[in-house]
Amino acid sequence: MYKKRFGKEIHSAATTDLFSLEGKDALGVDEVRKLRRWLTIKPFSSPEKIAIVLKAEKLTLEAQNAFLKTLEEPPQNTIIVLSAQTD
Repeated sequence: MYKKRFGKEIHSAATTDLFSLEGKDALGVDEVRKLRRWLTIKPFSSPEKIAIVLKAEKLTLEAQNAFLKTLEEPPQNTIIVLSAQTD
């Protein structure tokens, strides 16, 4: 089965190339480090890896600093999406 994602057709089994990060109260450095480690691995079943950070406003200051270099210079074949809720 194929799905459209970001304007491209990909196989639905490509879930191994999708990382979603979401925290209820706060997103800390440990979660960001897990994401950064995952981003260093080559894509498995699609040409790109997609990382989605939901509620990015919940990133702690330390987590923001740990994630800054990755956002400035993301690994090849990587799409990073940040989602934030406004009041």
